[in-house]
Amino acid sequence: MPPGAVLPNVNEGFNANIVRPGGELPLAGNINQEERIVQPDPVAQGGSTLALPLHEDKVTNVTLSTDGQGVSFYNKEDNKFYTLSEDGQDMIPLSDQEFYNVQDVYWSDDKTKAIITYPDESKILYDFSKRKQITLNKEINDPDFSRQDKVAYKYISAESENNWLAVADIDGSQVKLIEPLGDQGDFVQVSWSPTNEVVALYSKPIGLDKSEVFFIGLHDENFRSLVVDGSHFKGLWSPSGAKLLYHVVSGGNNYNPSLWIADAHGDNIGRHKFNLGLSTWVDKCVFSNETTLYCAVPRELPEGAGLYPEIIKQTKDLIYKINLSTGLKELIADPVFDGENNFSISSMFLSKDKKFLFFWDSITEKVYRIQLR
Repeated sequence: MPPGAVLPNVNEGFNANIVRPGGELPLAGNINQEERIVQPDPVAQGGSTLALPLHEDKVTNVTLSTDGQGVSFYNKEDNKFYTLSEDGQDMIPLSDQEFYNVQDVYWSDDKTKAIITYPDESKILYDFSKRKQITLNKEINDPDFSRQDKVAYKYISAESENNWLAVADIDGSQVKLIEPLGDQGDFVQVSWSPTNEVVALYSKPIGLDKSEVFFIGLHDENFRSLVVDGSHFKGLWSPSGAKLLYHVVSGGNNYNPSLWIADAHGDNIGRHKFNLGLSTWVDKCVFSNETTLYCAVPRELPEGAGLYPEIIKQTKDLIYKINLSTGLKELIADPVFDGENNFSISSMFLSKDKKFLFFWDSITEKVYRIQLR
């Protein structure tokens, strides 16, 4: 069996082997000064794996670059946006303009545009290819770009009766009101499906540890709903939109997140739903294709972490590869840099050639790279 093919329980620790010079395993109680810790593998094989920082500065709002072979991000040190190659050698500014105190960045599908938000709730749309910016309404929240350069968002005002799910052109014009939100905005996730048929997901509690998820389309379609086993639902579309990866929080898992997958298109919505057996959030996952998924999974979580994820400062994540056809979970990497794994992975990205996994660590606020092959 190849290294890493045997899966430990999610909440169990994973320890690198301690070996004698020459590769011989020591007997318990016989460790001496001649023994050493195995160096991390340069390529992910199921054990300690070298995670290299791509750049020394603190960065935020990381995404995959336009060519799919590196990453783009906001550099907090000089207030500019950059694209960085997969080896970290070439860093190219996306614009000469400085953007001060950026809070959140919502990237377009082709990574050439972004909606940038600031602590005072002001927002701009910036086109990096044209070096052009447009000021947007402060009431725009949680925007998401479609593949056709439309933008869906929650319009949240001081009066709940004026709150709407809306869609507009890239410049903020041609606004179309989709659904009134009232006071339910927190239960709506703006998320274009890859087919552009669904613009948002609305999760409604229907009982103890159960919620019903409604798929909201552009034209008042009557899509099937998805019943999920928990609360605090959040979804992530597969590349084709045929499936939906999602996490929910339930008492059956100590109020920690549970990762599930289900069919999510047409009459198949809700079918083939099953628990992947991993306690993590969809934000820590990335699809390779329709049947392969990578996820960062905390070694252990305190009870209630799913209800208050913002209080979890350090998770020491392991990285798993999941086969969605068989349900097989394979530990592929215990990421290590400078002899330690203290990574709290907030987001991951897979290079276009599937050779590298990039991830952003919320502890160091740096982006790292792991080689897969």
